[in-house]
Amino acid sequence: MSEHDPVFDAPNSSGRLFLERRGYRQRRIIDAARILPIVGLLLWLVPLIWPDVGEDGAISTSQATLYVFAIWIALIGVGGFLAWRMSPSEDVSGDETEQSQGAER
Repeated sequence: MSEHDPVFDAPNSSGRLFLERRGYRQRRIIDAARILPIVGLLLWLVPLIWPDVGEDGAISTSQATLYVFAIWIALIGVGGFLAWRMSPSEDVSGDETEQSQGAER
């Protein structure tokens, strides 16, 4: 290999190597919001594999009901948190504001 290999050069002049942090985090939050219903469904199916009443290690119906409602409340809380994190931030830099105004013209 030569001393100056373009594959190993530094990022472009704007200083961005991959995605901006905010954009990357925003996409991961959206991914988490998309998978939340699947995780909730899997957690709600857990009581189906518990032993029946009368067997060793059986879970009572009241405990199973509390489990289902606890999962439900947790899903609401996590969904609310993800929705709050997905909302547009108010600390928009001047460069982004100028770019968005230039696009409207």
